[in-house]
Amino acid sequence: MREDGATPVRSSLAPFVVAALVCLSPAALVWPLFFPDRLDYVLTNRSDASFPRSLAIFALASLALVGSFYLYRWARSGSRGFAGLVASTRSCNSTLLILLACAPAAALAAPAIESEAPFFTLFLVSLVSLVAAASAYGWIAAEGRPTARREDASEWRQVLPLLAVLAAAGGYALALSWFSILNHRYLNVASFDLAIYDNLLWNTSHGRFLATSLMKGGTHMGGHFDPVLVLLAPIYRLAPSAETLLILQAAWLGSAAVPLFLLSRRVLGAGWIALVIAVAYLLHPALHGINLYEFHSIALVGPLLVWSVYFLERGSWWGYWIVLSLILLTREDMALLACGIGLYVADSLRRPKAGIATVFLAVLYFSIVKLWVMAEPGIFMSGTGDSYSYRTHFEQLIPREGGGGLDFVLSLVTNPIFALRVALEQEKLLYLLLILLPGLFLPLFSRGRQILLAYGLVFCLLSSKPGPHSIYKQYSSVLLPFAMALLPYGLRDLTRSDWLERIGWDRARARRALTVGVAVAALLVSWKFGAFVGNRAFRVAQWRPPVHFTPAGELVEEEARYQSLAELVARIPASASVSATRFLVPHVSNREKVHIYPLGGHADYLLVQPKTLQGRGESRFQAQRESEDFEEIGSGEGIVLLKRVRPARARERGR
Repeated sequence: MREDGATPVRSSLAPFVVAALVCLSPAALVWPLFFPDRLDYVLTNRSDASFPRSLAIFALASLALVGSFYLYRWARSGSRGFAGLVASTRSCNSTLLILLACAPAAALAAPAIESEAPFFTLFLVSLVSLVAAASAYGWIAAEGRPTARREDASEWRQVLPLLAVLAAAGGYALALSWFSILNHRYLNVASFDLAIYDNLLWNTSHGRFLATSLMKGGTHMGGHFDPVLVLLAPIYRLAPSAETLLILQAAWLGSAAVPLFLLSRRVLGAGWIALVIAVAYLLHPALHGINLYEFHSIALVGPLLVWSVYFLERGSWWGYWIVLSLILLTREDMALLACGIGLYVADSLRRPKAGIATVFLAVLYFSIVKLWVMAEPGIFMSGTGDSYSYRTHFEQLIPREGGGGLDFVLSLVTNPIFALRVALEQEKLLYLLLILLPGLFLPLFSRGRQILLAYGLVFCLLSSKPGPHSIYKQYSSVLLPFAMALLPYGLRDLTRSDWLERIGWDRARARRALTVGVAVAALLVSWKFGAFVGNRAFRVAQWRPPVHFTPAGELVEEEARYQSLAELVARIPASASVSATRFLVPHVSNREKVHIYPLGGHADYLLVQPKTLQGRGESRFQAQRESEDFEEIGSGEGIVLLKRVRPARARERGR
């Protein structure tokens, strides 16, 4: 208001501009229902001559329908004059603000938008989520209505969200177990990591600790030291197969929703908001990527990280130290991540003694494992002897030939600009957006707790290879759990900040409104990039769409191949050694000795997909198939099984 009592022109026109946009927006959502074949218009801006006229008709109809609601509300308000019209329009805008999300929501349905324009897709998701949050703020009552609830009703309000989380986690475990098994059965994986873990679990469950014939030196300790797998051995012994590992992994990853719910409820004091956060975790595309990329020991650390934050929040030190021990046992490099937890405990929680003890324990464990247990003491290792090198994962920050961890640290200290350049590459920014957007970036607002993200950000954003900064591989296990665990803290701290008062928002309403925004963002990101709904972005290990995206009626060939493979595998004795081609190895790795063909020249059986062989491998198999040393005992759907009938010659046994 001006001093003369008149309404400023700018402030009086603004509600009408918003109202016009609100009235026109539904047309953007309705026309795709009538013209689904023209959704690519959003990306191409190309259409036939009749399309603009059709769109204009929808716009006019939307303007008339929604505009009539504005007029109805104004007539019912009893307000007269221009000031009354402005007030009524503002009230309607608050009620109908969600309609502004119609246009970006319709654009999200454009074919392949998530793969052709991922940044734009995430921008649209952000827009819809923020509009949803703002709309929810207008709908939510400023003060909760005081009602006399019965005591048993209050108890149910506490129990129902927990039951819903347990049901959601169980549903996730069932769905992702089945998705993983389908990818395994239909040979939709390119790596043999699943075979390595299947083989070492088989050997470990039979008394040979972390032994595997698929790695140099006959042990997994040339690459990683993950004794936590011993805890899985008794379960694996009951049903020794790769599918058992896939089911265990899905169930374990889904179980992290429980500590996340408990943590969120404790921090925010609201069970239903905690439920939204837990479900947002289960919908996260990065979680689906971890889950569907075979099996990895690093994936097991995720729920443990959430439990560690929960026990620290409760002040349950016995629980914390037990979980910390399990984190260290998950993989040798988790000791470096544990140092970050120690800094968090010392600085953010103001418990310096416990923080120092955490760092000391982690460094001591890492040193012992590297110096006396693993094949080589270097952080990245050199790859000589029985070790495997991980230097190439960070080669941009290791300029010296043959350099290692010290060179990496020196690059960070002496050339931080280059490190920042590496971290801010386009695909890494996309990765960061995909990790944080489902939580509406709220983890960044958790005051003083972001140190928990440090190790994951360094590990994923400073990598030279694409795997660590892909949401479709296992490496997000060191970043996603902490990002989700910090979400309730970010929501709490943001809604406690002074700037909310400056813009006139009520804190309780803002908290619930932002929760709505989180729910919308999680659903939309999961729709366009996750594994529950078919899309063009999700890839198993970055290279193939998951099998369940294909209609069951189009998987006849894959089903026939699996049935043939199962019949051939059933002919191989459990005690026999096998050499199999890359895609087939996980189907026969539940035994003492298995090899990647053409290695394992002494193997009792050869299980081969000839079409996957090239060069010497192809000619070698053809010679073996025609030789008198082997007998072909079965074939089908492009898979051949040979049985050795003569003992391997000395030259073959050495391979």
